[in-house]
Amino acid sequence: MRELTTDPEFDPTFRQLADFREVTRAELTSTGVRAVARKSPWQAGARRAFVCDQDVLFGIARMFELFSDEGKDEIQVFREMSGAQAWLRLDKTE
Repeated sequence: MRELTTDPEFDPTFRQLADFREVTRAELTSTGVRAVARKSPWQAGARRAFVCDQDVLFGIARMFELFSDEGKDEIQVFREMSGAQAWLRLDKTE
């Protein structure tokens, strides 16, 4: 998050698609998830979609989503890429 906020190419209104389908290990506590969720560099209304097909990662991403709801973030967690792309309004050729 720190790197994004200092990157001159970063646009806080960008949509984000995070694909966690190949993640094999996660080392996060609920406190860590909350801390990261609260430091979002995205502006209000910027849509962010997380794709997680494993139950543990899906749960962590949902926790992130819930902690982010305390702020301005628009985040949804999906099990399949097609749902995330549709929610972000991405054409499959983009």
